[in-house]
Amino acid sequence: MDEHRRRTRARTNLPVSVKYAGMYEMHGNAVNIGTRGMLVELPRRLDTGTVVELVFRLPTQVIHADGVWLRGRAHVLRVEPLAAGNFGVATAIQDYEVFRQA
Repeated sequence: MDEHRRRTRARTNLPVSVKYAGMYEMHGNAVNIGTRGMLVELPRRLDTGTVVELVFRLPTQVIHADGVWLRGRAHVLRVEPLAAGNFGVATAIQDYEVFRQA
């Protein structure tokens, strides 16, 4: 994807659950993440402007704790086709909460 972001993002390969339209869910991988956004590789296209919920486990090696998750509300900024029929979905995070799960 072209470089459209204003802030630095860290490359990653985190499994992410993406919930949308109040009842659908798909799983993908975060390609990069920053304080205000995330690029997620997904098997299906989402429309620009779609509100999504992103849920993922924070990496233990980064936060030095296990079982810490983040749930964030975001909206889709843009979508671009990737190899193998997947889509790169750029999201802007609007708010989030951190929670623990055993």
